[in-house]
Amino acid sequence: MEDKKFEKYDCLITCYSQDEFKYDEDKPEDFALFALECPIEISILMKYLWFIIRQIYKDLGSKEKVEKAIEKIKNERNKNIKTYNWNDVYIEDLFTADVNFLKKIFILRRDLVSDERSFINNYSRPDFDFEWNFSLKEIYFYFLRRGIEITIKIFSNSKK
Repeated sequence: MEDKKFEKYDCLITCYSQDEFKYDEDKPEDFALFALECPIEISILMKYLWFIIRQIYKDLGSKEKVEKAIEKIKNERNKNIKTYNWNDVYIEDLFTADVNFLKKIFILRRDLVSDERSFINNYSRPDFDFEWNFSLKEIYFYFLRRGIEITIKIFSNSKK
């Protein structure tokens, strides 16, 4: 149900999955502004997910095992155990959503996300006099979840 408010932004991530991509040119102003500004660099997030999930697939071999492993990692991320990574970015790090870390690895734009407050409060652009009904943290987790789903689907389809 929570995903409903992100439906119009889904094409920003589903474009990485050719069989799921849908783009509606009649998107409202808030979508156009968000897509133009790109406070979350989805392509960079997807690059990390691509290489990390590829590694998980190499180790585990099936869609079901990969999904279970990622769910376990997501649920146990506070145990300070690091498993799969690419370029020193572990999947656990992506689940913690630490604003400074995400800015450091260029997933969050430094010029648009100044601090923790700007990440956890409803996203706004005062220079455009506009506020969205979600925080960047909320939509980041949405993109992370969808990115994982898309990447797993791509790898599982390539195994067939």
